[in-house]
Amino acid sequence: MSLAGAPKSRPPLALMALGMLALLFGIDSGLQRLGLTMPVAAPPFAHSMLMAGGFFGTLIALERVVATRWRWSYLAPVASGCGALALVLMPSSLYGWLLINGASLVLVVLYGTLYRQHRFLPHALMGLGALCWLAGNGFWYLGGFVPGSLGYTGALFWVLFLLLTIVAERLELNRLFKPTALSRVWMGIGLLVLCGGVLLHPILSRAGLWLFGVGLLVIAGWLVRFDTARYTTRARGLTGFTGRTLLGGYLWLGVAGVVALMAPGLAPGFWTDALFHAFFLGFVFTMVFAHAPIIFPSVIGWAVPYHARFYGHVLLLHASLLLRLSGDLSEMPILRQWGAALNGVAILLFLLNTMSAVLRARLKSVQG
Repeated sequence: MSLAGAPKSRPPLALMALGMLALLFGIDSGLQRLGLTMPVAAPPFAHSMLMAGGFFGTLIALERVVATRWRWSYLAPVASGCGALALVLMPSSLYGWLLINGASLVLVVLYGTLYRQHRFLPHALMGLGALCWLAGNGFWYLGGFVPGSLGYTGALFWVLFLLLTIVAERLELNRLFKPTALSRVWMGIGLLVLCGGVLLHPILSRAGLWLFGVGLLVIAGWLVRFDTARYTTRARGLTGFTGRTLLGGYLWLGVAGVVALMAPGLAPGFWTDALFHAFFLGFVFTMVFAHAPIIFPSVIGWAVPYHARFYGHVLLLHASLLLRLSGDLSEMPILRQWGAALNGVAILLFLLNTMSAVLRARLKSVQG
């Protein structure tokens, strides 16, 4: 998409920095939850909100803002990024939660406006995803006051937020390939089962979680079968890297589905850790890794040239997540801690590789 006439890159760059701060605080708080001592005392209770709303919410909102060029829509990434900082700096107040709620509301309005203008299915799915983000925020907040599964229902809604957004973006990127009736039915069944499982979970938690797992497996199968990534795995350079990385993420989505089917329920412990990190790390972060060289230039206006070293952070993420899930399924906390620490290293390596690629490209442009 052309960015001619788009706002200058300084606001997106500053907002991207806010999202990255939320990511670093999220990693910090997550490792603290596992008993590791960290140099910065980000509140452990805010880990999921920092990641789902502070980082992913800011990233997704910022991408849409730059694509639409509607200045009012900057309220979404500004609110989510500032909300993440408020969660860290003022953990006992409601400001962070309210700001992130505001971001999700603005995103709902943005997608609603896009859908009214274009009547495009991916925009409808993204709008539904933004509503799930808002619902997840509410359940997360209630879960802090009402013992039970409400907080975990909030996390399931966040899964829907990110999954619907990613599926919609893949449909948007693959729009040149006319969808078959089979692919439409397959995707529709998967999304209905997923949504049904999440809605059922607060009432019948085990049945809802089982339906949720089935839905994840159906969508994982749909992505492997119908997404264009399967045709690009043999290509060289960035195209091949993106295709292979995407397929790895789809496999982790299937793993999350299997774990949801096997888990006795959602409660603090190994099964819950395995389920949500197979999804958020294995699937969602792999999507970020695959799309970063394509999306980041359109957001911040700086090229991110592909380099073979990008496979380093992808492979480290997969290996460390395997170690983490091995610790979860064998109920060995030390393996889970090591896996989690290496998960953080993989994300930091991704940031380092991306920034070094940007700096090399800018240095070449100056010298040239």
